[in-house]
Amino acid sequence: MPYLLHMNQKGENKVEPFSNTITIGRSETNQIFLEDQRISRVHATIIQESNGYYYLIDENSKNGTFVNGSRITKYCLNDNITFHIERYPFTFINDHNVNNAKINIHEYNDQQTVCTPLFSPHDKFLKNEFVLTNQKMIELYDLVKDIAPATLPVLILGEPGTGKELIASLLHEYSNRKGNFIPVNCATMQKTTVESEMFGSKKGAFTGAVDKKGTLKEADKGTIFLDEIGDMDLEIQPKFLRFLETQSFVPVGSNIDQTSNARVISATNLNLDEMQQNKMFRKDFFDRISKIKLEIPPLRDRQDEIIPLANYFLDKYAKEFPIWKKPFLTQSAERALLSYHWPGNIRDLGNVISNVMVQVRGRPISKKDILMLIDNKKDNPLSTIQNVEKEQIIQALKVCNGNKVQASKYLGISRASIYRKIKEYQI
Repeated sequence: MPYLLHMNQKGENKVEPFSNTITIGRSETNQIFLEDQRISRVHATIIQESNGYYYLIDENSKNGTFVNGSRITKYCLNDNITFHIERYPFTFINDHNVNNAKINIHEYNDQQTVCTPLFSPHDKFLKNEFVLTNQKMIELYDLVKDIAPATLPVLILGEPGTGKELIASLLHEYSNRKGNFIPVNCATMQKTTVESEMFGSKKGAFTGAVDKKGTLKEADKGTIFLDEIGDMDLEIQPKFLRFLETQSFVPVGSNIDQTSNARVISATNLNLDEMQQNKMFRKDFFDRISKIKLEIPPLRDRQDEIIPLANYFLDKYAKEFPIWKKPFLTQSAERALLSYHWPGNIRDLGNVISNVMVQVRGRPISKKDILMLIDNKKDNPLSTIQNVEKEQIIQALKVCNGNKVQASKYLGISRASIYRKIKEYQI
């Protein structure tokens, strides 16, 4: 049974249970009656639709209903979501024992009020840093559960920091596969050792070689996650393609096939279509790894998740700093978070929250606190090492008259790496 936790005109905290529908407004016929002339007669409604989700609907009120400072007409509700009608805060709870549920009403220096529920979000809606308040992400989450039992390879597309490895780990978890989940970063693979690392080796195959299983064998009956697949060397792609086609491979120094029932999930933030056209990625390999494609939208297109994610990180990092009282976000701080475009996505947001917690040391987080960190990121978005690397790439491109392939050879890096760096540094 769902509940609405809310504050009435007298400032009393109320718990309102309901079944499929609840209405809020100035008319006494509403389940929640608020005698306030600024509120419409039937101001907002919560309805459970056929897909099982609850939606907050306000299509006709004069003064609006607000979630995270933004006026909504229709909004998919999940556990722990707070919305405001005028000065009244509401928190939606689903499938919780609310006997001990309370609402904290915090007053702070800019004379605004924020409602903070004192309970943890339900596991169904919060998986690590995977918060479901955005409709596209809810649909993606449902799709992940549906395709998880399949054995087809999956390619996950998305910008850095959007949560590609989290999606991959969810696919593995919901698949009920008995083996391990093994992540591999293709960008860090050394060309000289990649075959023995992936396929294993026999003792004496090369200097220093020992009998080694290899990643594919270790992932047998489990999942191998190939992160940054766009950086996989062209020479290794056909050998991995053979595994995708036959589930067999030959360890280095052996002539006997081995098999592995590992599911392959790949991820990249690169444009693999463009890389295929430039002969930097094999089309037959791409066709094999992308039997199912999933795309994660950037955080700037999931604004309704920014504040729930920020609160998740506040909970997470509060455990790291028990000497301080856990701070909360004022509404002006929330607006500052919502106004930023988050080029580093969820990872970027987590870094800002961890830094701001050290900065405020337990006091409420203000707009000034957030803007100080965001402005510093705008002024100096790259580290010193990154700035040097960016300048080297710019110079190499000048020397090679803009030819990216020649510039990669000039710098001694792979063609995939230079394309990734050009995109990352916006050269």
